Amino acid sequence: MEENEVLENLEKLLSEMGINIRYEKGDFSGGFCRYKENKQLIINKSLDTTQKINIISTELKSNVEFDEIYIMPALREVIENANRLG
Repeated sequence: MEENEVLENLEKLLSEMGINIRYEKGDFSGGFCRYKENKQLIINKSLDTTQKINIISTELKSNVEFDEIYIMPALREVIENANRLG
């Protein structure tokens, strides 16, 4: 699976889980936050695709329980192998 496809599938997974993803400018990499009752994942939009994938995957791996959710095997592998690179 190509990187753009991985990123699109991660974004789709977040949407299916009811997690809003936002790409914003700033001096940060990204991560989960809450706004009122809504869980959001905010990502620095200036990062390249690989960095966005790493941040999303690491946040999912660290903060979400996947036992009851079907995730395509290639995407599950990306999440399981996630390692925050900074």
